[in-house]
Amino acid sequence: MGAQTDDITAFTQSGQVFVPRGSDLRAGDRFTYQGRKYFLVGARNWDINHPMTGYDFGWMTFNIVVDPAQLIADVLALRGQQIVLIPRVGVEGPGGGKDYGPGTARDPQLFVMVVLSNLDSREDAQTDHGQSHKFNCRLVGAADAQIAVDDTWEDAAATYTVQAVDRSKPYNVEALATAFVKGVDGG
Repeated sequence: MGAQTDDITAFTQSGQVFVPRGSDLRAGDRFTYQGRKYFLVGARNWDINHPMTGYDFGWMTFNIVVDPAQLIADVLALRGQQIVLIPRVGVEGPGGGKDYGPGTARDPQLFVMVVLSNLDSREDAQTDHGQSHKFNCRLVGAADAQIAVDDTWEDAAATYTVQAVDRSKPYNVEALATAFVKGVDGG
């Protein structure tokens, strides 16, 4: 995923659009062009003659950025994988505590999974059955994805547990998960 930054333009496609100064477009406006959603970031005035007509329209240049929600949807369609998350549910025990077990599986959702460590830099974890290999990964999903800490899922290679969920961005959700590799015992 690269370096963390709050600069939205670092993760989006961008360009410029020229419009007559008299138009009612303003920074922050959103529009759709050829099926892609964009929004205007800022403007710069150009008091020049338009090169094609020779007339001075008082053109402005707007920086435009692909709507981040659109970009996330595109990435999910291209690289997303269906994941069925199973929440952990607490049931009141006789002593007042809670016993935790798997709850009802959520509907399948699209997430992009990015492994955060090199494949050869595995970490061994002690378990009741000896050694187990583990690695961390990041999930990126749509802003409305249903995901919570302690949700689990598995695939042919590993069993995963969500450790943290970040909903600080309005256009996506990110989660950190730990994977325990299946079928590896003793190194």
